[in-house]
Amino acid sequence: MALETEAMWMSVLRQALVGSAFHAPLPRMLGEPRLLGPVLLLTALAAFALWSRRPRLATWTLLSFCLAALLLCGLPFIGWCVALVAVLPAFIASKRETRPRTGALMLLAAAPSVYAILCWLLLSHLILDDAIYVWRFAPRLTFDTTRIGRWMIGAAIAAGVVSAASAVMRRRAICAVSIGIALYLAWTSVLSGFGLGWCAPWRDAGGAARPDKAAVAAYVRERTPWGRVFVCGYSGLAAKPCADEADEALFVPCLDLRIDVLREAYAGQDLFILVPKPEGPDALESCVWRYDDLYSHGAQRLLFAADFGDWRLYQVISPRRVADGGNYKRRNAHGGAASCRATSGW
Repeated sequence: MALETEAMWMSVLRQALVGSAFHAPLPRMLGEPRLLGPVLLLTALAAFALWSRRPRLATWTLLSFCLAALLLCGLPFIGWCVALVAVLPAFIASKRETRPRTGALMLLAAAPSVYAILCWLLLSHLILDDAIYVWRFAPRLTFDTTRIGRWMIGAAIAAGVVSAASAVMRRRAICAVSIGIALYLAWTSVLSGFGLGWCAPWRDAGGAARPDKAAVAAYVRERTPWGRVFVCGYSGLAAKPCADEADEALFVPCLDLRIDVLREAYAGQDLFILVPKPEGPDALESCVWRYDDLYSHGAQRLLFAADFGDWRLYQVISPRRVADGGNYKRRNAHGGAASCRATSGW
């Protein structure tokens, strides 16, 4: 029982860590990628408001832990975390009883966040052997000012004007809130400039539609009885299961694509790779940054097979292994899958 529990947690941690930065670890580990971030943000704002009215250490501690959790909720919420941290010194200095303890309070606010980031890096190193795996997509990003919307620039300027006017009028609360809004809009502008504007919470992230697994299974069945299809990226996890259990057994989720590892783990089988179109969050998956856009350009030992909507199917070209008097030695599905999960991040 203990071994099963350990294996389950290792699987959960891999699933949380091998995704892109948009698929942050904390929501994936808890199984609630959509609601957790907004709930933590509202809790942090409520704790901030309560502390502003009546400074208490318990409220400040709750705020600091909410900020640490927001850092692990992905790019859409990191901007809110940065904005809140930026306005904390102004609120601390605005109260006579807390002004002498500014350094200690800021240290308490930052310590859980630093600890959370270090734990994330450590787990990535221990499980994936790469501490900064989830940020490997960063070198592919290029900044383009034309991607930033005019309304966003206007809103940031308006927030700056309001903060300056409230500072002159000595309205510290309004000034701090305006600065926080301006910083968040600036963060969103930077994301838009890098082509990550879909990260904003009010926008639809988009990405590839669900793959038609039944059509893919029929295509593979027509060509080989020894097929195995690896579905790349998080979008593939939302695919509807096939009605036929035999067809569903063809598919293996693969969040951390390594073609050579798959060829070794599934030696003797006919392997296929199903790749999503690199748009929205799918542009940050490992099949894009590791293989220089596998969807558009392919890769070595891959042969284009067919297109299925937003998904492209490739066949892996592998040499046959001859054994037992000339018969091809085929590994059963369970042996290959267990070996692949230990290396593919699933």
